[in-house]
Amino acid sequence: MTATPRISVVVPCHNYGRFLGEALESVLAQALPPTEIVVVDDGSSDDTLAVASRYPVRVISRSPARGAPRTFNDGVAATSEVLFTILSADDRLHPRFLEATAAALSRDPGAAFAYVQAETFGAMAGQTIGGPFNARKLRYTNYLVGTALMRREAWDRTGGYALDLAGGLEDWDLWLSYIEHGMYGVYVPEVLFLYRRYAAVSRNTVDVGAWFRLYRQIRRRHPRLFRGPQWWLDVDFVAARLVYMVGDLAAGRGSPLLLMLYERWVARRGRRPLPGPGADTGR
Repeated sequence: MTATPRISVVVPCHNYGRFLGEALESVLAQALPPTEIVVVDDGSSDDTLAVASRYPVRVISRSPARGAPRTFNDGVAATSEVLFTILSADDRLHPRFLEATAAALSRDPGAAFAYVQAETFGAMAGQTIGGPFNARKLRYTNYLVGTALMRREAWDRTGGYALDLAGGLEDWDLWLSYIEHGMYGVYVPEVLFLYRRYAAVSRNTVDVGAWFRLYRQIRRRHPRLFRGPQWWLDVDFVAARLVYMVGDLAAGRGSPLLLMLYERWVARRGRRPLPGPGADTGR
């Protein structure tokens, strides 16, 4: 008889008390209930603590606010189970999220994390995010949402979220850390995560210049995945993004033909990009 997976859910919250109840209700409605729920209040000045007190959760509160990456790390450090997920206080889980991702990890013991297809709601509703795991594609575009079911042992090997990326993209950096350590994720092709989008600028939306500076910072953090002078890496990035953008529009994922043409273009210049461990596994 297979033992029931023991799972921790971490819910970081900074002034999202108005949404926190929805997030927690979605966790409590899971077909596979979590063993523990940890709410991390990151210096909120709204009713976050009052909302959290109405639910069977453990609350960690600190002030002043320390930023998203440190809040995520502190929340994971406070958990006690071998599997965990992080759910932002303004997002929601489908009732089968934990059940489906836990089953995916059970089927593939080598996978470090399991993720699902996401659908946006709110100001920009109906967009879908996700696709089969592709280590090469992840070097150029973050097509995974930040909420996945992760193995704690694998996460510990990566060192967690980078504290110097408080401006955003910390989840992308984490996926690259998994790849750099030779690990991979497994995809559940079902819409089991709801990602809230806003009309106004949010924490996860930065201007192009700031975004590119963060991306260059991520490249410096992963030298095994990004080799070559900065000008070449910039050209490589733009070319690959165009390939995947057109491929995604044409087929919902990276186009094999366009990718092949791009690889030939790179090879002719003698600077073939280093494929990350597990590249193009299609998992």
